[in-house]
Order: sequence, then structure tokens, then C-alpha cells
Amino acid sequence: MPAQTAIQEMTPDWIKGRVLALQLMLYNAAGIPVILFVGAVADNFGLDRVLYLMSVSILAFSLWGQYYARKHPSSETASQQKLE
Repeated sequence: MPAQTAIQEMTPDWIKGRVLALQLMLYNAAGIPVILFVGAVADNFGLDRVLYLMSVSILAFSLWGQYYARKHPSSETASQQKLE
């Protein structure tokens, strides 16, 4: 995953394992309630509506991610643009 690669590059060697373990723990802690919530919502509103909601959410987050990436370029991207 690109996020883990960036974390590994910026983290000192002596603490890389702890940083990655913390990232995985936070990811799992945030993911479990979402999975349980989606199951309950699917039972109440129907699977087709939940799938549409999930696809719209993914589309919205991807558009926001593109906007954010263009608005806040990384230092590597900015330095490459200066060289051109």
C-alpha cells in the first residue's frame, strides 16, 4: 500500500514496527463498527440501496481525494514540477 510505504520512509528504523502496528490497529478499530453498521442498515433498507449508497460514497471520496491531491501536492511532486 502506498500509505504504508510513505510511513516506512518517514519513520525512524527503531520504531517502524510500532508505527505500522498502530496503523493496522486503528484501521481495524475503525473498520469493525462500519461493517456492523452496514449490515444493520442493509437489513433495514435493503441491500440494493446500501450498495448504491456505498458506490456514491466511494465516488464522492475519490473526487475529494483528487481535489485534495491537486490542492496540496506532495513535496516530491512539487520539486519535480519546479525542475520542469
